[in-house]
Amino acid sequence: MNRYLLFPLIMLLMTFNAHAASGQSALQIVKSVQNGVKAKSVYQVMAHFTSDWVLEKQYESSKSSYTYDEYKEFIAKVMQVMHNYHYKIVKSGPLEDNGENTYAMQLTLQEMYFIGKKYLEERHDQTWYFAEESGTLKVFAIEVHN
Repeated sequence: MNRYLLFPLIMLLMTFNAHAASGQSALQIVKSVQNGVKAKSVYQVMAHFTSDWVLEKQYESSKSSYTYDEYKEFIAKVMQVMHNYHYKIVKSGPLEDNGENTYAMQLTLQEMYFIGKKYLEERHDQTWYFAEESGTLKVFAIEVHN
């Protein structure tokens, strides 16, 4: 390969890897997951999670946890009864580097939808945890704080 062509290619790859773990790409993953929910596509939702993924929900006195397979079943059931799903990322913090190619981002997610004729609106403070795999970010945990 011509060395004059090789240098720009190397620079492009270095730039991609340097930006793989950015706050913008993390927010895009959050949006892609929520768009998957909106489109009622379990595949699109789960494509962004690692296989050892876990959801932890903390409410006042109770705590519940879902593994990857449990969450996949749960989201498939919810999608069957949920209609007109919309979401808004109300606020988000910076992507924090936790070391060893893992990152965390705090955000507040507002979700609005109908179940039957009942309108529901929820707002949750969350922390999404990401791991870098082959130059891309994947979600390995979400903590819902309220």
